[in-house]
Amino acid sequence: MNGIDCCRDRLPDLGSGYWETLPSQPPSSRAPYATSNFDPQTMSVMSSSALALAALAVHILRYVELAGFVWAPLDTVLLMQRRRMIWTEMSASLDAAVAAGIDLNHNAYMLGKNITRACNALLRFLLIHGWTAGPLLLEFAAKLAAPLCRGSLTAAQVAAETGAKEGPLAIVLRTCSALGYLDFDPSAGTYSAVQGSELDELLRCLGPDSEASKALSRIYTEACPPFKLPSEQATVCLDAWRQHRPSWKNSKSKVLAILMDGMVLAPLLTSITYFARWDEQGLDLGKDKALERLDFSKLDASSQVLLGEIFEELGVGSITAQGTLSVSSKGSLAIQRVYSYYVPTSYSPLLARFRQVLYEEPGWGFTEDMDEDEGEIHVERTLNVVGSGAQHQTLFKDLMRHVHEVFAGENFEAQPEFVVDTGCGDGHLLQHIYEHVKNHTPRGKVLDKHPLTMVGVDFNEKSRIATACNLGKHAKLARLSTMVSGSLLYVSFCFYRPSGIMAALKRKKVDPNKSLHVRSFLDHDRPYIAPKNQLEEGSAVAAFAKAQMADFVHLNKEGEPIPATELFASLVEHMARWGDALEGSFGLCMLEVMQLDVPTTKRFMNDCVSFHFDIVQCLSRQYMISAVAFAMGGAMAGLFPTDFKSVQNYPEQGKYCRMMNQHLVRRPYKIRLAELADLPTLEKLEAKAWAQNLCAAGDVLRKRLETSPTSNLVCELNGEVVAVLYMQRVSTLDAVESEKFMQISDSHAPGANILPFHSIKMT
Repeated sequence: MNGIDCCRDRLPDLGSGYWETLPSQPPSSRAPYATSNFDPQTMSVMSSSALALAALAVHILRYVELAGFVWAPLDTVLLMQRRRMIWTEMSASLDAAVAAGIDLNHNAYMLGKNITRACNALLRFLLIHGWTAGPLLLEFAAKLAAPLCRGSLTAAQVAAETGAKEGPLAIVLRTCSALGYLDFDPSAGTYSAVQGSELDELLRCLGPDSEASKALSRIYTEACPPFKLPSEQATVCLDAWRQHRPSWKNSKSKVLAILMDGMVLAPLLTSITYFARWDEQGLDLGKDKALERLDFSKLDASSQVLLGEIFEELGVGSITAQGTLSVSSKGSLAIQRVYSYYVPTSYSPLLARFRQVLYEEPGWGFTEDMDEDEGEIHVERTLNVVGSGAQHQTLFKDLMRHVHEVFAGENFEAQPEFVVDTGCGDGHLLQHIYEHVKNHTPRGKVLDKHPLTMVGVDFNEKSRIATACNLGKHAKLARLSTMVSGSLLYVSFCFYRPSGIMAALKRKKVDPNKSLHVRSFLDHDRPYIAPKNQLEEGSAVAAFAKAQMADFVHLNKEGEPIPATELFASLVEHMARWGDALEGSFGLCMLEVMQLDVPTTKRFMNDCVSFHFDIVQCLSRQYMISAVAFAMGGAMAGLFPTDFKSVQNYPEQGKYCRMMNQHLVRRPYKIRLAELADLPTLEKLEAKAWAQNLCAAGDVLRKRLETSPTSNLVCELNGEVVAVLYMQRVSTLDAVESEKFMQISDSHAPGANILPFHSIKMT
């Protein structure tokens, strides 16, 4: 038998629908079974590498499946089939989203209780999509569309013709592709205009001669949220709505009309809801019911009437004669959804200067030699922190599933003594973890004998102070302390230098072997460090990186585009640095956000934040990649989930992966893509794993690697390849049934949605 056969009882239990038993003896026309040359005792010892390969394949393909793939091992006892989704797909494309207009009550639907827990409700995001994309669309209509209407061009060619800087320009072009104004050919790297009424309306409404476009431009430069009502900023927004909304409301493009509504309403709604509950410093005033009766009595009568019309169209409520907003029962929940606008609108300083970034200073806000604590100019940090906190609380609860497993038993000596949060912010995650351990685990009953020390690590002194204040509230009961503060940690060995963090922790008597590490949404926000080792051009891993990030755009500090191969190599080295730091510890419980490709973004435009988040995060030098690439990057650095079944993706029952929640640990092996240079070793594995008459010749193995270079994995132990997993795409399950073992590669169908496992072999 081959490796996966002998280990089938130990493969991950992924629930009903994943595995199906095939007949124990295959028809003669199918690829024959192999018999192992290893005795059972040897196999039980050596199967861990094969299991790692199988489990990683399941882990990675879990995200591939979200894009519509199915997969199956060829000619083994097991057949992996497509998971039976509870989730029923609902159309969330732009065209399907506009039917309800801007009514916030209709602009939300749920995909199941798990999604509700994670996101409260999956709401439709057209308004905030419109505001975030606004400056990019204004520049596209003003100058960038014209050359693309004449033919297909690369971003570099458009830059040369228009004078725009290639980095931010590429983000504009990607945005317009997601909205359907451009087509992108990933193989050629070219963009072309999609001629038709949608593009015509965009150019008419947002062209440089349009009075509406001038009014909308003023909103970005003069009305950065949050602002109070009444104020000059509010007047700019209300005047734009009063004077120009009729010109786009009846546009032939219903999508564009709502996007333009968002350019006005997003900053207005952000400001109204923010100051109803928080002050300028971000202090929560504790007014949980503040949104139920908002007071606009200080506004002039005409502005009150206009706001009343807006709120009625939004389905929120109506303004009384006294100038207060009477919120309907449905409207109360609807207006709370505006909290999700805070993070994207916090980047208003960056979007306000987008023309300058596009044509003059692509590095604006990131290249200056500024104080890290005081020098941020591209983001309204207080609004950003408030918005992030509002979104993360429920996700923190989900992260407790992993933390709970670590502290669930009663062998307290074998549990962590320290919890280390790198990028601790205001300390809420550490506080959440402590309260969970104290109230929901056996360890919580013996904290007097087995204390748990919470460690906050952050380059920002204000964050360290905030952490100390938040945790200090519990100090007498929990012996909580912020061990790392002041001068001990500073930027020179911040997040991207974990060895420095570990050294500082050791100086404060924090034992790395008794530490559990946690962090949330930090890896994508790391400073970019160019990789020391570039991916070899033409290699399988280079092809993988290009395929996974074919339409992604990432910028360095200067605003120049970072090639996909360099970004992926940088991620692997980042993971490797953290892998070294985590060795011997209890691992890392982490939440992280992923980026969606353009086709997936278009398909789920209105039930996912990806479109608008990807714009501001890519502009602000944040480095999200696909879930598949993130999983592979960790595997190449030896970082794997403690339990593949426990990896949680968001949405849990959706067809894409926007976020991941997992507990990673350092393993003694690494998994990477098989390369042609591995061929001599793979031939030796073939000889050990199969009877002589069943061994595939070297040219057969070479053809497997060349035919489908991004779907074959090898496992390395101490730098030596000890196992291999061969996979490829086929168009139908019938093709799997009719394949012959030595001619498997002949059935490969690039882009097909079935991915068979051929076999696993090990030393």
